[in-house]
Amino acid sequence: MKKRPTWATVVGIMGIIFASFGIFAGAQELLVPSIMKIQKKVFSTLEREITKAEKASSSENKPSLHPPVSNFFSMFEDIYNFPRWFSAYSISSGVARIIIHALYLFASIFLLQMKPSSIRLFYGVVGSSIVLTVIRSIIAITALSFIGMTMMMGGIIGLVIDVVLLAVVLTGNKEAFQQEESPVTV
Repeated sequence: MKKRPTWATVVGIMGIIFASFGIFAGAQELLVPSIMKIQKKVFSTLEREITKAEKASSSENKPSLHPPVSNFFSMFEDIYNFPRWFSAYSISSGVARIIIHALYLFASIFLLQMKPSSIRLFYGVVGSSIVLTVIRSIIAITALSFIGMTMMMGGIIGLVIDVVLLAVVLTGNKEAFQQEESPVTV
């Protein structure tokens, strides 16, 4: 049994941790359209109720205890102003993210188990993760929304982690992952 290199242990453990975060982030991204609808409904109801209370207060000639809320709620309109395609994109991106990070998790586990195919699998999965992150960042910029930009920032952190782990695997000694040739018996 060959000894596992230190870099493989570190990358394997870090890969498991970051892949798990990626799976959870993908699940969260799947829920973004539903969460946004609920939040928009809550803020619309809140705005109507406060406006109604302000009108009642002004008709009774009572001074308002708070500033007008129209500016406050217009800020939320800007935050929730997404292109029509963003919901479908968010769901498909979430599914892709879950699939890629589930494979990332398996590649990291296989790396710890020193399976010969783990190196190629790791290259493919990390490459896919990098490509998805770049695509998600481009789309977030085109969406021009506050939420899209915050999603892009999280993606950039993941991109840096992917590049660092990939660099470690590329430069690591992979002799321990070579399959031992079994003697040929005649």
